[in-house]
Amino acid sequence: MNVDRFELLELIGEGPLGKVWKAIDTGDTRICAVRLVDETDVTRVEALLAAARRAAAIRDPRVVEVRDAGTHGGQVWVSMELCAGRTLAEVLAEEGPFAPERLVEVGCSLCAALEAGHRGGVVHRDLQPSSVMLTGAGIKVMDFGLAHARESTANGRYASPEAQLGYQVDRRSDLYSLGVLLFELATGSAFEHPEDDAPLALGDQLPPALAGVLLRLLHKDAGARFRSAAAVAEALEKSVATASPRRRRWRWVGAGLALAGLVAVGLVARHRFGVLVPTSTFFVGCSVAPSGLQNSDAIRLR
Repeated sequence: MNVDRFELLELIGEGPLGKVWKAIDTGDTRICAVRLVDETDVTRVEALLAAARRAAAIRDPRVVEVRDAGTHGGQVWVSMELCAGRTLAEVLAEEGPFAPERLVEVGCSLCAALEAGHRGGVVHRDLQPSSVMLTGAGIKVMDFGLAHARESTANGRYASPEAQLGYQVDRRSDLYSLGVLLFELATGSAFEHPEDDAPLALGDQLPPALAGVLLRLLHKDAGARFRSAAAVAEALEKSVATASPRRRRWRWVGAGLALAGLVAVGLVARHRFGVLVPTSTFFVGCSVAPSGLQNSDAIRLR
């Protein structure tokens, strides 16, 4: 099947923003992805084309490249970079909640993608796990700004309170959506907006510093959220640095317990059998034995 200059090869996705096909651009013979949106309303057609042009101006390796857009037979088509991988929604369903370190890594990449769009004046407006691909090279954010052209497509669970009320939104609305996305990756549970002024609690599922970042992202008042995606990335990185000393202490405690166990085994062996125990047994993980001893030396336990 052909649409305009594209030969459609395989249907690879479908949702509120239409169908996505793997295709060949016969103009330059490149393999690409083509999104087809059924739309005949002139105003919405123009809005979709304008959104595609703004998205095409975003240049960042973490954002799916939009190459071109046009109309054909009552449809709007958008030509995009074809990415191989899984959506974050698929990864979460198959692998379960993300560990804090992985959550921060994905979160910082998402912040970089959002910052690239925001610098160009583009608000995503529909950030969610199904609009982010995880590829061999990292994450890829899809559909920057396209949801705004079809207002009915925005997913309420990820939309900010101001967006749900129909108010004008800015980059801080994307940061709220980012908070919902990270909450779901961290917990494996669907996010539910708190009723009225009920406090939002994350329990003990996350390190306190990381939970604090998510709580600020999910604040109902846009003015209480972070000012930019770059500021969120900085806070996420600091949350990992804050937790690191504790993790290091526990690693040393574990190593100490293991060493104590080895020493106890050596003592028992010496007491019962008079066995000589090599130094390397007691200095596990050290490339050089303590001063005055070689790895081939033996210590007689007394």
